[in-house]
Amino acid sequence: MILNYLVSQTDARWQEIMSLLDYSSKMILYCNKRVTEKNKVGIEKDDDDNVKDIYQYLDPLEISRINKEKGDLLLKAIEARKKGEELLKSLENEFQRTDSATQGDFGFVFSDAKTFNVLSWEQRIRRRKQLS
Repeated sequence: MILNYLVSQTDARWQEIMSLLDYSSKMILYCNKRVTEKNKVGIEKDDDDNVKDIYQYLDPLEISRINKEKGDLLLKAIEARKKGEELLKSLENEFQRTDSATQGDFGFVFSDAKTFNVLSWEQRIRRRKQLS
C-alpha cells in the first residue's frame, strides 16, 4: 500500500530531471572529445602488397565550425544541468514530509534522484518487512 502511494506521487517531472541530467552528461563528454584533424578516406596497396591508410586533413574552417558547435552544445548542457537541478530542488522542497517519513520508516529518501528506481524502493520495503 505504501509503495503504491509512493509510485502514485511520481509524475513526468522525475523523468524530465533524469533526461536533463543525462543529456547534460552526454553532451559534456562529447564536447570534451578532441576534434580529429584528419579523417581516413581509404586504403592503398604499394608494390609489395603493404596496406597503407589514406587520410585527408580537415579544412581549418570546418574544425572551427565543429568547435563552435561544441561550444554551443556545452552551453546547452550547462543550462540543462542547471534546469534539472532546479527542478530536483523544487521536488525536494515539495516532498519534505514524504522524505522524512520514508527516511524514518524505511531508510531512504523518496525524492533522492539516486533512489528513483521504483524497484529499489520495493526491495528496501520488503527487506525491511522481513527484518521486522
